[in-house]
Amino acid sequence: MSVPLRLVLATTLGLGGAATGVAAVAVHSEAWGWPLGVLTAVAVAVALPAAWWGRPPWCLGWGGSVLGASFARPEGYYVISADLPGYGLLAVALAIAVTGVLTVASRRARGDTGQDGSPP
Repeated sequence: MSVPLRLVLATTLGLGGAATGVAAVAVHSEAWGWPLGVLTAVAVAVALPAAWWGRPPWCLGWGGSVLGASFARPEGYYVISADLPGYGLLAVALAIAVTGVLTVASRRARGDTGQDGSPP
């Protein structure tokens, strides 16, 4: 796969993760919303490849949008509730972001070699 295509995929996955994170924040206080948001995040993170253009952009987009919503609004209120679902969502966001970065497989670990067959 070419580098420009990987850059497009990384950008698209980052934006998709951010949009999914915003949706998770929007429904986290509903009885069905928190499990749906968290399970979606975990399922997509597991399904994406552990390459720099796959899992990390999506996880950082999702985690960043959720953690970004934790700051106080100019009006003085918070978007994420100060209860168990709210704090749970923040904990999952931090875990998803860290896991997305830490699970990136190196080229050597994946067995990927250079174009001439030499190791990276």
